[in-house]
Amino acid sequence: MKEKFQNILLSTGLKFSFRSDAEQLWDQVWEKLDYQSLRHSEEWATYQRLYFHSQGAELTDLSIVLMSKDGSTVARIPLDLVSVDGSLKITSAGMDISYPCFIKTVSENDRKRISLALIEALIELRRQLNIDELVFEIPPCISGYQSLELTVWQITLAKLGCRTEVRNSLVIDLTKSLNEIRRGFRKSYKPLITSGLKTWHHSIMDSENSDQKIWESFKALHFSSAGHRKTRSNQTWDIQYNMIKQGTAVLICLFDPNDRRLIGAGFFQYTRQECIYAVAAYDRTMFSKPIGHVVQWLAIERLKSIGIQHYIVGERFMPERTPSVSDKEISISHFKEGFTKSLFPNFVLRYLKT
Repeated sequence: MKEKFQNILLSTGLKFSFRSDAEQLWDQVWEKLDYQSLRHSEEWATYQRLYFHSQGAELTDLSIVLMSKDGSTVARIPLDLVSVDGSLKITSAGMDISYPCFIKTVSENDRKRISLALIEALIELRRQLNIDELVFEIPPCISGYQSLELTVWQITLAKLGCRTEVRNSLVIDLTKSLNEIRRGFRKSYKPLITSGLKTWHHSIMDSENSDQKIWESFKALHFSSAGHRKTRSNQTWDIQYNMIKQGTAVLICLFDPNDRRLIGAGFFQYTRQECIYAVAAYDRTMFSKPIGHVVQWLAIERLKSIGIQHYIVGERFMPERTPSVSDKEISISHFKEGFTKSLFPNFVLRYLKT
């Protein structure tokens, strides 16, 4: 499959190397990026690939480093061919296809040329593999939150006939002061956070104080809060624990002061610029208590203190999305909306089989 994609890419005139053949170049592009989107980080991709593999999917890594005509590296894009029960799908680490992250100095003309050639290559791969559709996602971080101008990648996809859906991401601007951020909270949240901070003990696990025992307690709490169902493999938990030890994630923990029992925790993964709320677990017997509210506030304080610019809290589901999401997801979305009024669009573009 890799050879098939290689031949297609060569036919477009693109200069490239597969990530698997040029890991050093892959890493060099990451370090040169002006804005490091979490969806493009190696930690994110490693976790997602292992998660989908544990769910029965087979993934072939097709990620590539893109080069200019003179052979210098200019961009990279994570790509995977996923096979589930014989059905094929082109993805980025099992998720919707992302976009090429270009180094800031790349000219507009080169961006246009490379974007068009890469999209045409993906369309041709879809045709040869008889895949029904390609699904692309443009996350809100692509323009660094500074511009509403569409990117070359998105414009090219639209011109080729992709159907566009708009989704909405809740984002907290961590460059603001803590007082400004707190003023954006839902009014009812402020006293809940204040009382929660007085009621429970807390700690923040990071690369300086990683604790396997607390991590195992977090896993056990997640198992319990999920109805005593194992939702993913131990290897995915190991990867996340290693993120903490490597300094690309933190675990915010709340404890009952009477017996030091872990009653809630949230895992937050980040790059130099942005963070996501990845996974959390709370004691179901204390569902009415503001445990999650306190975890979010402590995370915001910590993320701001280490210089993260943007915290992507999650998606705000609108009515048109309601039929496709669960009541639980809608409830979580409502909870997250209480921490920020700022919504940024992200786009899903579908190229359908013709």
